[in-house]
Amino acid sequence: MAKGVDVDAVHQASSAIASMADDFADRVSLEIAMVMKLSHDLEDDPSRAMKIGFKICRIAREVGDQGETFGFDLISEVSLSLTNYISNSSEPDLLNGDVVRAHADAMRAVIKNKVKGDGGPVGVELVQSLNKLVARMTGLGFPQAFGSPVTGALLICAHAGSSHKACRRYRDD
Repeated sequence: MAKGVDVDAVHQASSAIASMADDFADRVSLEIAMVMKLSHDLEDDPSRAMKIGFKICRIAREVGDQGETFGFDLISEVSLSLTNYISNSSEPDLLNGDVVRAHADAMRAVIKNKVKGDGGPVGVELVQSLNKLVARMTGLGFPQAFGSPVTGALLICAHAGSSHKACRRYRDD
């Protein structure tokens, strides 16, 4: 015999998610600050680019997942563009800190301006611009490599778990 839904548990879960939503901007701001630091680390010590790239990819994936959960679709698209850059760089040792910072600055603007959803035409243009930058820096064609500017980006490195094959070369081990 099946049991009914525990209404109290549903209310507690909803309350917990609402509480996490309130902290979203603070948590993501800390993550973006870490990405900015790591972008400078890329320039300071290029020999660690593979490890740094993996860390950035992991952070971007987490920020993107949280963005989707709390309705910040634009930050998810920017995060996906960043993970595509890292995952598709033919020379991990040549990851460009300026490209990483461009993505981090875009994420920072989304949080600062509390842009929910896809950001409308400006958001679409922003993601398209970042995707073109990634295509240029990785040698991938645009728009063929990315599909539509917002939702057709490659799903490299956007899967849960650090064992995703596109991220393996960036692992800390």
